Amino acid sequence: MNITTIRDRTKKFLREALEAKELGEEIKIIGIDKTEDGWVAQAEVAERNIALPGHAVFEKKYYVVKLDSELEVVSFKQVKSIGEQEEE
Repeated sequence: MNITTIRDRTKKFLREALEAKELGEEIKIIGIDKTEDGWVAQAEVAERNIALPGHAVFEKKYYVVKLDSELEVVSFKQVKSIGEQEEE
């Protein structure tokens, strides 16, 4: 597996799961780690603040996405910071 494929699969999954389709809603992969069972990707997502409808206000949120060796997503969760992933 190459890193580009893992990054693209993670971004595609998050775009669909978070319904990030608006201009400005960006997904940036900030880390990818190999595990015994597959991969763990960390992402920074600029999500529209839904508390302010009609305004283009975005918040940075962080997600950890776990993929198996076939690049199927097995779990994902929002975390306060990227270092939080080790707490599982």
